Amino acid sequence: MQTPDSPSTAGPIVVGGLGGSATRVFGRLLQLSGHSIGGDLNRSLDHLGFTLLLKGRGEVESQLEWGPAALRLLERSAWTGGVPSPAERAALGAALRRVLVHGHDHEGNGRGAWALRRAWHLLRAKPPSGAKASRWGLKEPNAHLYLPALAAHFPRMRFVFVLRHGLDMALSRNLYQLHRFGPALGVVPPTDGGDPAEAQLRFWVAAAERAQRLGGELLGERFLCLRYDDLTAGPAEVLEGLADFLGLPASCFEGPERGALTAPSPSSGRWRTRGRAAFPAELVEAVASWGFEV
Repeated sequence: MQTPDSPSTAGPIVVGGLGGSATRVFGRLLQLSGHSIGGDLNRSLDHLGFTLLLKGRGEVESQLEWGPAALRLLERSAWTGGVPSPAERAALGAALRRVLVHGHDHEGNGRGAWALRRAWHLLRAKPPSGAKASRWGLKEPNAHLYLPALAAHFPRMRFVFVLRHGLDMALSRNLYQLHRFGPALGVVPPTDGGDPAEAQLRFWVAAAERAQRLGGELLGERFLCLRYDDLTAGPAEVLEGLADFLGLPASCFEGPERGALTAPSPSSGRWRTRGRAAFPAELVEAVASWGFEV
């Protein structure tokens, strides 16, 4: 029998990728397919409880003192319900103190009332009922960086890793993962207002290779890498593959939002304004190895 401190036997669907890679689109597709992805979300559909518990200062793999208890609390608020254990409350307290003082990113965002609201939602959240009770997950771009911890806690987890053209991502203004996790992956963010494009591209390559390797090793067929650019170029094929991965009919994504969700982003192809010559040749070749046109 599973105890409150044992690894989960549930099988959530987790969506991750670099910030700005259109993970929001896939989070919304999960919602349309009948999955509950939480109630305390931002406009990008990021799970803010995850942000509070796991994105503060600490090790990349969430090997913080309270890491396992934090995941149990996250699961309880999202799916199982019930009263948090003393260890889970302690994990929440540790995360709350950390974010109240330092924030959850390199710019110090999340201090003060933001952190208190997230803690309140985690403690008061009610698990889904009805059809959604058997379909749950979360969308958080940074989740791919916590694959070992997530796979250990959720032995039936399935993970959707969203990959967007690396040269487009090099020009993204979303630099959170570069600053927060870049050094752990051997990438040093620029200082003194320097152009972050090359460092962002190096991080894209390192993160994509790491996610693919860990996903294969830890999850096998329960890891799916989807290219956003393929979704906008050929929606039917990509959605059919995603539905099959979820164990649902492709019709689960039908609806008035489908066209808007699968339309290309205005920023797609922005790398062409600089051209491939603006980036180191070995990084361009790495992007091409993932099947992107360069």
